[in-house]
Amino acid sequence: MAKVVINNTDSPKDSRVPINNNFTELYTGQEIVQASEKTTPVDADTVGLIDSAASSVLKYVTWANIKSALNPMTTGGDLVYGGTSGVETRLANGTEGQVLQSNGTTLAPSWAAPAADFLVMQVFS
Repeated sequence: MAKVVINNTDSPKDSRVPINNNFTELYTGQEIVQASEKTTPVDADTVGLIDSAASSVLKYVTWANIKSALNPMTTGGDLVYGGTSGVETRLANGTEGQVLQSNGTTLAPSWAAPAADFLVMQVFS
């Protein structure tokens, strides 16, 4: 691995001091903010994080895993709605012929058979 360098606050602004061989490089917050922006991440891109479940060890996560963790959908036809406190919640696809219905302002939507007086429109060309 490459030698790690950090900004040395006791020396001129651009001087760097080697630390050890355990990291590829270490960036300060200012360097991260000043880096060029990437507006469209791809699945292989990585983001650093402090793992609170592993004694605050520095780790990374891929963009693919971030998207997966934020996306509750698992199957084609799934819908996402705002669940408790606005948390994204998965509603599995209904069965053929069912319609999506509201169950009130604070309750989850659901799939149901249409009512007997349900109006079906069909367009012929």
